[in-house]
Formats: sequence, structure tokens, C-alpha cells
Amino acid sequence: MIEWVTSFFLLGGAFFVTIATLGVIRFPDTLTRMHAATKAGAFGVALMLVAGSLHWGTTEAVVKSFLILNLFYITTPVASQLLSRAALRRFKDQAQLDVDEWPATVEPRKGSVPSRKE
Repeated sequence: MIEWVTSFFLLGGAFFVTIATLGVIRFPDTLTRMHAATKAGAFGVALMLVAGSLHWGTTEAVVKSFLILNLFYITTPVASQLLSRAALRRFKDQAQLDVDEWPATVEPRKGSVPSRKE
């Protein structure tokens, strides 16, 4: 029975990681790509860690999975927020945002080269 539950979590995690990969490939700009990578990717990794904990079933595996999951959920949003700020600062004129909450006092970096439009 535990093999079925482990397989379910592992396949679910693989599904969400695949969805995150497709989002990174298919979405048009940096902000939406990062959204796909952080949301679906983090959930997929969480499901895979649960599957690993169930498969090995030792206290050591559960504690390690719990620590990895906590560190992953602490670092992923921070890294995503910093990358999105850097991307918005560099490509503000190409962002096409409905609401622009970026302060008017902050200007793009000098010498930044805008990417080509696709």
C-alpha cells in the first residue's frame, strides 16, 4: 500500500515539475517565467520529498526532507523576489505592466542593454 502512495506523490511531483518547466519555456517574459518556476516547481519538489520520506520511512529521511523543504521554501521566494526586482529594473520599459508600483525615483541601471523583442 505504501508503494502506491509513494508512487502517487512521486508522479504528482514529476507532473508539477514538468508544468514548471513548460511554463519557463513557454511564458513570454521574465516575471511570468519566474512565477511558473517558483510556484509549480516548489510544489513539485515538496511532493517528491514527501515521496522520498515515505519510501525510506526512517526518522533520518523524514528529518532531512523536512529540513530541505523548509530551506527550499525560505530561499525560493527571496531569490525570486530579488531576481524579479533586478529584471524589472533592467527592462522596465519592456515590462508591459498594468500597474507600475516601481518608484519614479529609481531609474534603470546605466549601461544596461535591453534584450531583443521576440
